Amino acid sequence: MLSLLFMLACDQPIPSDTAQKSEIVEQELPCINIKGFKACDIESFDKDGNIVNLYDLEGSPIILDISAAWCGPCKMAAEEVQYIQDKYSDEGLQYITLLFENISGEAPNELDLINWQEQNNIVSAPVWGGSRNMLVNSPINTSEGYYMTALPTFYYINEKMEIRIFQEGFGEGVIEQQVEKLLNEDY
Repeated sequence: MLSLLFMLACDQPIPSDTAQKSEIVEQELPCINIKGFKACDIESFDKDGNIVNLYDLEGSPIILDISAAWCGPCKMAAEEVQYIQDKYSDEGLQYITLLFENISGEAPNELDLINWQEQNNIVSAPVWGGSRNMLVNSPINTSEGYYMTALPTFYYINEKMEIRIFQEGFGEGVIEQQVEKLLNEDY
């Protein structure tokens, strides 16, 4: 594994100290959407049709909640979104819901995002639109999309854009427990 890491940086001079070596390796490694690695950026859109990117939130802890409008557990999780956003706003937490399908199973549009926010009393936490193209169902190709086999799926990402916690499914109070772990680096 170590030789693979340095192969990726072989066109650069190898520095003498370990910190510089780690910096070069980190710059050369691709994103991988699994726990312990840097999250891949996504380009999406918000309820106003603006293009948004996950990396625009770098420097803030993030919950990336991947949901579908037809999913019952996703709706249950959505009932906690505003509470979590409000409770942890002083810590800079960004709770992003990535809605990848509307109630018809199609890619959502801006109106679908607005409806999701209104139905779930989400005021300040962003809801973004996406599609199934952003998702993969194999843990092997996670640089091509976000791994998901259950709904909702949560990625808890720290300020450095590293995925620290991966959670599939919803249980009451679990999001808050995971946020506490993320904010306290207790995972």
